[in-house]
Amino acid sequence: MSKGGRLRYSISAAFLAVTIATAAFGQGSVVVRIEDPSGSHCIDSTSEDVTIHIRRIFVEKTEGFLTEDQRAGVLVSARITGRSKGGMVDVQVPSVTLVSIAKDRPGRTSLPLEYQIASYLSLNQGDVVTTGIAIDISLARARGRNSFGEMLDLAGKALGKISIPSNPYSEITNKFLAFANATVTDISAKQLDVPFAQVALAFNRGKEPSIDRCRAAGKERTGAIAVVSSRGKSGAVLIPVVNTDQLYCFRYSRESTYELLAAPKVDGRCPAAETGYSAVNNDYVMFLISALPSASGFLTQQGQQPAIEEARARCAAFGLAPKACGLPEH
Repeated sequence: MSKGGRLRYSISAAFLAVTIATAAFGQGSVVVRIEDPSGSHCIDSTSEDVTIHIRRIFVEKTEGFLTEDQRAGVLVSARITGRSKGGMVDVQVPSVTLVSIAKDRPGRTSLPLEYQIASYLSLNQGDVVTTGIAIDISLARARGRNSFGEMLDLAGKALGKISIPSNPYSEITNKFLAFANATVTDISAKQLDVPFAQVALAFNRGKEPSIDRCRAAGKERTGAIAVVSSRGKSGAVLIPVVNTDQLYCFRYSRESTYELLAAPKVDGRCPAAETGYSAVNNDYVMFLISALPSASGFLTQQGQQPAIEEARARCAAFGLAPKACGLPEH
């Protein structure tokens, strides 16, 4: 493969378009932004490192994805797309996590993932600038009493909670990814997984101080987002997945069992008090997206401080360790 060639490692059904995911469930989904008291800024692919932390999946125990010993398998695929002098390149990084939920109540359950899909990932690798990251999540089908099948059980041991490598475009990295993606492609080809959620993040090339212009251009901002499905708790009121942002406000609560809260907008405004919000009964998954100036950017400490304070406040609000927001532990 030539240096300017396209580096592709396909994961088949685990990385299909959202229309396929919709067809698999017979339903739809929507990406919503969650109120973030820490603030937000437009992510610059030329000068920032990004950290993407996935929290937990909330879902009904009705999809046939639990084994008898109360484990669930979650497949997460991150496709990184970049621009080089030779053209566009992309790389796919899969992860398979087996989650034990034996202590959960029947019905509604959460699958705690809590790891960084991307951790301190430099979007500007010098010869390649990352323009976007697309994330696909699938739930594994249970195949036996206490197993998802030997293949997926082994994949869970080898590919558990893998973060995007520091240089995903390097040849050494891609030799490992070729093996990893071949494993997950086989899982998908044998219909061992069901699509759950998909989100695509596009990064601005250069600094954009206006959040409104960043949003209008379809570029990603730091903050918290959730992919909300039209499916959810049986018999409960569910948030519609059409015109959702126009109709509802979302916020996070550390005190709430379900964490994600929603409230209908009144005259286009969000309620000021948390009492106006109630738990979201839809199936969903939440992500935190943080970005800090790259070490190679040679910014002064004063220049880095606003992004550092923003990230620190975000992790404090969500009750997470600093690493989840791209900050060192100490």
